[in-house]
Amino acid sequence: MARHSAKDGPLKFEKQGALTVLTIDRPDANNALDDDVRGGLLRACSRIAEDEETGAVVLTGAGNEAFSTGYDLPQLASLTPAEAETLARGARLVCERLAALDVPVLATIKGACIGAGLELALHADMRIARADARFGFPGISLGLPPGSAAVDRMTRLIGMGPASALFITGGVISAERAFMLGLVTNVVGPKDFDATVLEFASHIAALPKVASRHLKKMLKAALVGGVPEGLGAAALRAAFEEGDVGERLRTMFGGPAPGAAIH
Repeated sequence: MARHSAKDGPLKFEKQGALTVLTIDRPDANNALDDDVRGGLLRACSRIAEDEETGAVVLTGAGNEAFSTGYDLPQLASLTPAEAETLARGARLVCERLAALDVPVLATIKGACIGAGLELALHADMRIARADARFGFPGISLGLPPGSAAVDRMTRLIGMGPASALFITGGVISAERAFMLGLVTNVVGPKDFDATVLEFASHIAALPKVASRHLKKMLKAALVGGVPEGLGAAALRAAFEEGDVGERLRTMFGGPAPGAAIH
């Protein structure tokens, strides 16, 4: 498998065949999200959007202690009210760009995933947690409400009651509790975590791209109000026109090519 890696400031961009891995590389700061990380993520999303070879994206944090602990607090402490609002709008843009990608995005979470770090992970399509992962929005204890798109995504994902408790109390929950709420897709032990994530993500990246991208389009539509009539039928047509599903089925089961005369 061909591999290519590059750094954009504190963001590592790595291609492993059809799989693209984005790593927030600030382990000494618990992968806190500063302006450089957000800029790198925006550029990475633009690059992925133009890359027809990418079949899936993994978003993770460097080291073993944290996916991300959210905003860079020393940076936040230096901001004026207007600058804080600008930061929140920029963070929301990063989340929206990540969610808008037309390939599946998998957040793989080790250790702390809190505040704006959790907000970012919420905009992935799936989340896999190591057994020691923990999740929450404890910023309320400092007087910090979620500043971007966390409330909307969380309430849609786990329901108003559990989301309200998590936000209002500032509590931090375990990976097991997050799985029970539907916040994460799976919980994996530390010993098997890296291998399991790579196997799962590589499987997703290898799926037929036309079908995968159209399915992602339908899932995004469902999230914001429902799948429009005809979108599924259009996706199936595209699978035959742009993909190779017809050829695959004929290879498996036989049958004439499209338009062939049947005697």
